[in-house]
Amino acid sequence: MYLFSITGYLTTKSAATSITLVKFAWKRLLRIQPMLILVCLFSLIFLGLLFSSLTTVQYFSSLYTWTYFRNIIPVFGIQFQLHGVFSNLSDKGVNGYLWTLIVEERLYIIVGLIAVFKAKKRQAFFVIVGLLNAVYIAHYLLFDGDFIIYFNESQMQYAMMFLNAGLLYHLNFPFQFIFESNFVFCSTSRSYFGKYITINLCLGMGSAGCHFGICIYQKCVEQDWHLR
Repeated sequence: MYLFSITGYLTTKSAATSITLVKFAWKRLLRIQPMLILVCLFSLIFLGLLFSSLTTVQYFSSLYTWTYFRNIIPVFGIQFQLHGVFSNLSDKGVNGYLWTLIVEERLYIIVGLIAVFKAKKRQAFFVIVGLLNAVYIAHYLLFDGDFIIYFNESQMQYAMMFLNAGLLYHLNFPFQFIFESNFVFCSTSRSYFGKYITINLCLGMGSAGCHFGICIYQKCVEQDWHLR
């Protein structure tokens, strides 16, 4: 929860203060890729040697072993398995938490493209993220979660947290507000939409959004609506 909120705020600040899109992209690259390359190398070599059911020659001669390096650029997706590694386990994935980088780096692209608007980037951010919030709310309240299926995924909830935290920067909210909002509202819901209402609207709209979000969620519970 905290990861996407904090990253959304700081990434939006980085995009807004970067002189060019290239400089913003370079800063994002330096933040993730150097250590990610080391993690991929360590996983491929040491986990492969220690835990693969294949022989050393079979393992390193397999194309599937070397395609693990696609993880260096998570925006195109992650290969979670290494050939023969953890083959005796039901979950054969390696570094499962790398999935967060798929969402995060795709959001870097969105925030960076919005920043291309330069003088109008603040207004563009408000319009784009505001419309996305409206569609997300309508997806649940008007279409019972059947409008855009991808909106039912947890990744979309985290993406909304990221983008709504970015609104905080453009609304000149102090960075501390990120922690306060997450601390108060993070555990108040048992559903994706409930968490969205209690966290994302609070992040994006401040105290007014907080009150509105809680009221909407309480109404949903009272009406026994099908929340996901």
